[in-house]
Amino acid sequence: MTAINLGDAASLQAMAAQGALPQGLALHQQTLQQLLRGNTALGTPALETLSLSARDAINVFGSVDLDTRNPATGNSSLRELVLGAPAIHGFVKACDQDIIYADTLVWDGTQSLSTVLTDGTPQAPGAAMVDRLGHGQLALNTRSLILGRAPYTRPSSEVPANRQVRGFDGVSRRATDQVQFAGKGTLDVYQAQGAYQAGTGWQYSGGALDIQAPLLTGAAGSTLQVRSGGDLRISGAGQPRGHDALGAELGLQARNILIDSAMALASGRLQARADGDVVLGSNARIDLAGRRIRMDDLDKYSWGGDVELTARQGNVLAAAGSSIDVSASNNRAGRITANALGENAGRIDLAGTLRGSATAHCCCARSSFPTSPA
Repeated sequence: MTAINLGDAASLQAMAAQGALPQGLALHQQTLQQLLRGNTALGTPALETLSLSARDAINVFGSVDLDTRNPATGNSSLRELVLGAPAIHGFVKACDQDIIYADTLVWDGTQSLSTVLTDGTPQAPGAAMVDRLGHGQLALNTRSLILGRAPYTRPSSEVPANRQVRGFDGVSRRATDQVQFAGKGTLDVYQAQGAYQAGTGWQYSGGALDIQAPLLTGAAGSTLQVRSGGDLRISGAGQPRGHDALGAELGLQARNILIDSAMALASGRLQARADGDVVLGSNARIDLAGRRIRMDDLDKYSWGGDVELTARQGNVLAAAGSSIDVSASNNRAGRITANALGENAGRIDLAGTLRGSATAHCCCARSSFPTSPA
């Protein structure tokens, strides 16, 4: 289908009367509850997995509360909620709060129902109604949030799943267990869409992203680029589970970046680039250390990963209690690079712990900390 429209009946009817409701499926909480309960009289079973797939976008109108939890138990009635669309567009007011509750939420970024091997073209989002993009807040509250491909699909590993959120001043993604990315893809969060410029494309602005989870990690060999027009915060406390998948790469780009949670990117790469400051809070545990891999009766060892922290016009700061680990055993350690070259800033203060040891005659970590001249 073309689009999925989320909103209460009154909001959807008002948009339809204005000729501004895209063609597609209308979904609100009452319809969702009917799907979750099933209908024994008609022999319709209750859902365990719900996939919402659209070619263009999932559109949100007004305040939306899409809740998969059972009111009696407080537990989700769905095992998985899958969003198979390249974009979420918000046509909401500043006072609107849009919340989706699910146990496991998978955002595929493509139409996720097909089991046919896809071609090499990324799915582009549909055009938004630019003059109607809103200023509300979007919250995705889950136990586990996965930015990856939907179950039982056959995507090409070379085709990125590009995800875009527009029309919200703030987007929060909360996971009590972990946030994981898989495959190859992007996540762009912007409030507004501006003019088109030759050579660079559409111009976007605004839109803060807040990720709250005790652990942010990636599947083996996966890559994710996250871009936000406002501030990007990654926070969360707790005891995250160990994660040994190798080679995940995460790129962050925003106005200011705060990392105050655990990241596990074993033998991978983290790149954080901010227009202003890059800050590691006291809960930051950035683990890119090498791992031991057991292969039958043989042990192999991976190398340490690379961390790059860049503040274009601000500072790179790491609080006491934070840690960056690019160490390795029986292989080379990784690299830690901090750049702060702004004319009016340029301070690097790493008060946390840096681990870059290597054993068995391998190279220890390499560090680079250029700053602007005094």
